[in-house]
Amino acid sequence: MAGKILGIFCPIWLFITSGFEHSVANMYYVPAGISAKGNAAWAAASGIPPDALEKLNWTSFAVGNLVPVTLGNIAGGMLFVGIAYWFAYLRQDKAVGN
Repeated sequence: MAGKILGIFCPIWLFITSGFEHSVANMYYVPAGISAKGNAAWAAASGIPPDALEKLNWTSFAVGNLVPVTLGNIAGGMLFVGIAYWFAYLRQDKAVGN
């Protein structure tokens, strides 16, 4: 189990530090922020300007974040995972004569 955890840590760390977003994670974090902005104490303590908090709503989340991130996740998954599987499993080795 420790090997699996250590093996997945670096790819996840690289994904996050590169600034990429994941649609499933955004389905929790952004609605949590939308709900929390209604709490005046949190809004004041967050340090986020009030005009920026006003832009955080369900419409901007769906149109400006969830749709593009989901499409990017789908395209990236199809491209990178598809190429990786093709390279690993479907590519025929010419040295063997296949």
